Amino acid sequence: MPDSVATRLRLSPEALARPFTAEQFSFASTDDLEPFRGVLGQERAVEALQFGVAMPRPGYNVFVMGEPGTGRFSFAKRYLKTEAKRLHTPCDWLYVNHFDEPRNPKALELPPGSAGTLVADINGLIDNLLATFPAVFEHPSFQQKKSAIDRAFNQRYDRALDVIERAALEKNVALYRDSSNIAFTPMLEGKALDEAEFSQLPDAERERFHENISGLEERLNEELASLPQWKRESSNQLRQLNEETITLALQPLLAPLSEKYAENAGVCAYLQAMQVNLLRTVVEQFVDEPKNDAVARKMLEEQYAPAWSRATPQARARLWCSSPTRPTTTCSAASNTAPTRARSTPHTDSCARVRCTRPTAAS
Repeated sequence: MPDSVATRLRLSPEALARPFTAEQFSFASTDDLEPFRGVLGQERAVEALQFGVAMPRPGYNVFVMGEPGTGRFSFAKRYLKTEAKRLHTPCDWLYVNHFDEPRNPKALELPPGSAGTLVADINGLIDNLLATFPAVFEHPSFQQKKSAIDRAFNQRYDRALDVIERAALEKNVALYRDSSNIAFTPMLEGKALDEAEFSQLPDAERERFHENISGLEERLNEELASLPQWKRESSNQLRQLNEETITLALQPLLAPLSEKYAENAGVCAYLQAMQVNLLRTVVEQFVDEPKNDAVARKMLEEQYAPAWSRATPQARARLWCSSPTRPTTTCSAASNTAPTRARSTPHTDSCARVRCTRPTAAS
């Protein structure tokens, strides 16, 4: 009995295929057809995706879930890219250093696609800075002005010591000086006395020398009482010279950028703040403690190179795609925005859920 039922229900090979004729189709070859871009058997899922992406307000998101191989992720990406092409291209955003508050960087808004140009321009500026400094401080004009400041200080110092030296010679006392010390030594018949020779002098003569040297030391202190002020004045003059030299060297480097971005107030403000901060940076890195090119470049890039913002201030629609076997990933609704960091659970205000199921033979 079972064998007869099986025999009766057995299908022939011809019955396993759906018959059709070429006249049913309006094309000569499948090469004439457009590739299928949808998802088979997922009409409700597609409608939910369209509905969720169409929400223009912040806080609306799409959560796509389903079994592997259903094509949910590929279709969602294609759909988002297509939608992004129809929408207004969002502005580019860059983070730049806020020199007054380094822990709170500023965000610069730029026209779509122009952020890369600004990044390249700032990198070019850094190259020019390394080529300009410290070479500008080796220029003969700068060296002459710097030498004049040092010479003026040394002349004031030498004039004060010359006065004391003449007074010392009148009292048969020699003045000795080096880079850091000034000393007085008794003389006899134009010759300086050592300790042994000085000890052989009469007591009255030694006492007179002591009194004279003590008086000379007091007078020396009076003459050099203004020495700290002279040093401050010399230091201020040198700092002013450095600032003038740096400003003149920076002007031809920053002027083209200021002109190029004149219509962007944020970029212009950043360039102005950069110029002010560079006065201190150049002195610290190239004058006080010169650095090699590699260290100087790293420091300049850390302080002045813009950083790409991975998200814009405007709210963006997000799509979460998950499956039982793959980690959750996110992709932005705008095609020119980098994906955000993956997270296992969507944290949203409102979320449209799209369930993709594996099509069966019946569907």
